[in-house]
Amino acid sequence: MTEDCRSTSAAFIVLLVGLLVLGASVPAAAAAGATDHGQSLVSSASVSTVPVEPSQSTFTSTSRTIKLTQELQLVPDAPGEIAVTLRYSVPTDVVDLKTRVPTRATVTSTDGFVPRDGTEYAWDRQTSAPALTYRMPVNETMDVAGPIAGRGDYTFVDRGDWALVRVPPAATGWSWTGSGTIGLSRETTTAGPGAVGDAMAFLGEHREITRTSNGQTFRLIVPTEASLAESPTRILDSLTAASDTLRIGDRDDHVFVVAAPSRSTRWGVRGLQTGSADMWVRDNERLDTADNVWLHEYVHTRQGYTAATDVRWFTEASATYYAALLTLRQNRIGFQAFRDRLALGTRTPYRNAVLADPTTWDTVAPYTKGALVAGELDRKTRQSSDGTRSLQDVFSRMNSHGSAVTGSSFRELVRQTAGDPTVAQADRYTTTQETPATWDRQTHDRVFGTTPARISYALPGLEDPSGYRVSGPYRRGSVGTERPIRIATGETLTLDVVVSNTGGTAGEYDAQLLVNGQRQSRQHGRLGPSETRTLTFTHRFPTAGEYDLGIEGDRVAVSVRKPAKPTVTTIKAEKTAKTPAKTGEPRYAVVVTATVRNDHSFPAAGTLTLHQNGEPIETRRVELAPDGERTISYNETMARPGEHVYRIDGQTTTVTVDPSPTPTREPETTSTGGDGFEMITVLFAVVSLVLVFARRQ
Repeated sequence: MTEDCRSTSAAFIVLLVGLLVLGASVPAAAAAGATDHGQSLVSSASVSTVPVEPSQSTFTSTSRTIKLTQELQLVPDAPGEIAVTLRYSVPTDVVDLKTRVPTRATVTSTDGFVPRDGTEYAWDRQTSAPALTYRMPVNETMDVAGPIAGRGDYTFVDRGDWALVRVPPAATGWSWTGSGTIGLSRETTTAGPGAVGDAMAFLGEHREITRTSNGQTFRLIVPTEASLAESPTRILDSLTAASDTLRIGDRDDHVFVVAAPSRSTRWGVRGLQTGSADMWVRDNERLDTADNVWLHEYVHTRQGYTAATDVRWFTEASATYYAALLTLRQNRIGFQAFRDRLALGTRTPYRNAVLADPTTWDTVAPYTKGALVAGELDRKTRQSSDGTRSLQDVFSRMNSHGSAVTGSSFRELVRQTAGDPTVAQADRYTTTQETPATWDRQTHDRVFGTTPARISYALPGLEDPSGYRVSGPYRRGSVGTERPIRIATGETLTLDVVVSNTGGTAGEYDAQLLVNGQRQSRQHGRLGPSETRTLTFTHRFPTAGEYDLGIEGDRVAVSVRKPAKPTVTTIKAEKTAKTPAKTGEPRYAVVVTATVRNDHSFPAAGTLTLHQNGEPIETRRVELAPDGERTISYNETMARPGEHVYRIDGQTTTVTVDPSPTPTREPETTSTGGDGFEMITVLFAVVSLVLVFARRQ
């Protein structure tokens, strides 16, 4: 949305006249001094604005300048308020200097200024560098319905640790003696981190990215609190492309853009433009939508005309229409999305509005029916001129118009650009309830030029749980609908990417899988008009961490962790049949069974050791899928009789093995042979021993 430039201009004139009166009273001493030098006393007053170059003077012919530095500062203990300090450097020829503070300001200190009437403070004429500090509330709210309305009501806000605010006005009047002219230069700064534009300022930690293109320098301010839905590079690409495409004049040298943090603030609108070329857009706004707020607010910065009541509709209508058309031309949306956006103007109650009569419409009509009418006038202008002219030519003539653009002057500008038939169309759709229809893609290609190939990439959504699959040592199958996707180290994620060409010609696609911004794999090919193809990418995650997987602007978060530890929930031990003894020692069989669960949303893996009476006897590795459960068994076949305690992972069970009676041994028996062979053998051995003994003697 944009603010009412007419009311701002009126307020400026009133304030300027007041300050001229403010500076008209000339002290007697000053007048006498002027008479002595044969000069008449000159007095002047000025309402300053932040110059593009802070050192620039408000008067180009001056060699003497009053320098005003306005410093903005956060007040963390009072969210909703900021502190403002005005510091002046006064040349010696200045004899009078006055300033006014905003009506809601509370002056906290002065140095060289004394209070006068109400909000006015006068210089004491002695202090060479007078200063004044005040505090003021800065929160601004509104209640706006419409396509770019937000969910809250803030338009400017101070959160304590950061603030997005208007630059406060600093009305200054002064008088001087002597020849020449004394002007005023103004610089607005921040105490601490911050960035200042022409009409708005951001106070707090941030980073600034700049881009110069087409004679414009874009300053993109990204607060630390902001979480951008688009990269700064893509935002600046879109803005600079729009800067080149819009040939309507009124290009400002500098464009100040703030990505407004939306996580903790409920903004009343999705974006806002104010001043010459200052704008903020919520950090979560996307570029790939027909309601491209970044471009909508940028178009407002190019509107240099003053609209009369019966042309007010064109301000939001042109911003909405060109935001959609430029986004289409940048291949960020397809033709159907563009057409659907314009088709909102054919719906009730918007179609019943008479655009030239604001009393017949609410705040929404210019964004809906107005955008459709702007598009229809663009199409008619292109048709009538065989593509040599467009609505941009009308827009450009409006910007260079010397006075307010009224309904009659708008019709004349249309006539000069596109002829009487198009003027008739303009009258028909702006002064009556008649509403044009949208046009089809073939007509668009013929009138606006063939829509180029528009390649888009889409990751599977929650409605397609099979679009993400996992495989590895623990499981195989779909990851389900939980986000972020949770997997374990060592697992491989497979994902399907739908690549489509919604343009009017064939085109090349280059699908690159990015993991935390780094390219991991790539597939490329060619698609015909309206053709769609599904590509499959895989990526293995060897280390734990938080990952962002992206294909172009589409992203999905993946949380990778080391496998969880399995949990033993129950344990039991049972005796089985006794093993027959063969060596005289009894043997018993005990089976220990454990139930193991994984209560986590990612796999579990680990080793479980069975302890018997405190001693480890067997170890098993267990792997479980998320929310999985299984039973494992240990077989113990050498249990001594008595009570035995078995333990696995803190769970214990006891089993008692009864001793078995000692088996009875059979009596030994001796048998003798009938032929006396055993006796002969014994006698032979005795005789052999006697002979050996006799020889040693």
